[in-house]
Amino acid sequence: MWTIRLLAGLLSLISGLALAQGTRPPPAPPPSLPAGLGYVEARTRMLNAGFIPVAYSSGGMAQSQEICAGRMDVCLNFPETEVCAPRGGACRMVFIGPRMTVVEIIASGAGGSDRLRVQGARVVPRGDATRHLEQAGDRLAMEDGEFLL
Repeated sequence: MWTIRLLAGLLSLISGLALAQGTRPPPAPPPSLPAGLGYVEARTRMLNAGFIPVAYSSGGMAQSQEICAGRMDVCLNFPETEVCAPRGGACRMVFIGPRMTVVEIIASGAGGSDRLRVQGARVVPRGDATRHLEQAGDRLAMEDGEFLL
């Protein structure tokens, strides 16, 4: 009888270890970013929650002009801007946070960059996050081929 319990316990332990090695923790939830929130406040919340901006628009003036479509004020103030539509259209900003969680924020608003308002935010599925992780590159530590944050 004790042999069966011992074997059952060992099997349970082995399967638990195998499962633990093959799974990653779920993405970290971003802070609350309701629609209409000013982007400056949204950015502050992201930074305070341990997320870092992915620098897309800091690659020189030509790259910034291509990314920002005439919204240079946005790119200069928020290098995490991946792309921005002209004349108050939507801009997409990207952050990477705890457990390699990638968050894209869509903000829009005419006028200066201080007038941007959050339209929405989403956690990017891990399979789609590779380009953001590559862009962040040297800002993220790696250990055994895994990004750490």
